[in-house]
Amino acid sequence: MMGKKSSQKSFHDADYICEDVVPKDSFYHSLHRLGSSLFDDEDFAEMYCEDNGRES
Repeated sequence: MMGKKSSQKSFHDADYICEDVVPKDSFYHSLHRLGSSLFDDEDFAEMYCEDNGRES
């Protein structure tokens, strides 16, 4: 349903994996936690083809 988020955890959920596997004092844990504030989608736009692939 639109606007609803399942509370069930998924193996493919990065938050779930990061919490249980990556140590809290790891660089990768910090990158996961702060990544969205450090990088914008536009920073990676030139790496993707505009006319090839699935629509999001």
